[in-house]
Amino acid sequence: MADSKKKNGLGRPERSYQEKARRRRAQILKTARAVLAREGWPNFKLRTVAARCGISLGNMQYYFPTKKELLHTLIEDIHSAYDAEYEKLFRRIDGDPEARFVGVVDFLLKDLRKPLVRGFFFQFWAMAGHDRYAEEQMEFTYDYYRRVLERLIGAMNPRLSATERRGRAAAIQSLIEGSTLTLRRNGRGWRHPPGLHELIVQRSLQLAIDASDPE
Repeated sequence: MADSKKKNGLGRPERSYQEKARRRRAQILKTARAVLAREGWPNFKLRTVAARCGISLGNMQYYFPTKKELLHTLIEDIHSAYDAEYEKLFRRIDGDPEARFVGVVDFLLKDLRKPLVRGFFFQFWAMAGHDRYAEEQMEFTYDYYRRVLERLIGAMNPRLSATERRGRAAAIQSLIEGSTLTLRRNGRGWRHPPGLHELIVQRSLQLAIDASDPE
């Protein structure tokens, strides 16, 4: 019976529906990120995101019943996207921990210059100042980011204690994230002051590979 269903194509409508639902979900998440980045946290509402997607609020709530659930899924989606970028980078730089570390720092600095990324995280900070759940998600996001750096530091400098790896990862994260304060408009994008990008990569690497460990 199962084989005859496959031959007759009876399973296709279900697969088609699942694919349509997957595409709709992806569209909502992409739109939600753009709404937060471009319109600010006061407009980060289910009704607003639904309108920008061209769907009804009821359709929106079928996928994401609450704003909290939308934000949580959006953050998870962003983590997955960054993980995919890291994997692409690591495939290009196979087996060299130092080159991998430099590649990630370089990628993160360039990523900060993208208008959508810059706008999203600025608004994420603003939302965290008014919403406890958003604050928790922000803390989770930056902790996730630090753990990536910790693993890269550990691969280059395995003798460091866990405490020292965490401290250095936090310091490097501060260098990278703090550089957003120096960004200036460059056409439709943003740029760092001349030489700052290279200096942060160099200093981050030095901090990561320094053999000293206060413990």
